[in-house]
Amino acid sequence: NQDYRVAIRIYYLMVIKNLSELGWIVWKKNKTNYDYVREMRDQSSHKKFRSLTGAFEIIWYGDATIHESEYKQLHPMFKDYITYLELNSKEK
Repeated sequence: NQDYRVAIRIYYLMVIKNLSELGWIVWKKNKTNYDYVREMRDQSSHKKFRSLTGAFEIIWYGDATIHESEYKQLHPMFKDYITYLELNSKEK
């Protein structure tokens, strides 16, 4: 329904879920997204995760309006990172 803000939230939650399943972060209800960024600092994909977290924070917590053009830029970044994480989980 073109709710790009919610779509980005879903992608971010998928990232968090995959990171937790890989054991790269430990999910806890009271942790912040930046707690997860700190946990990821020793992973090779730390910068990518930090960038996605920053985008998500602005969009979700900043109540930013996201239009289709911004979504089209962010969508492939999230999809690529999720694919990267899924490939790593298959190697485990």
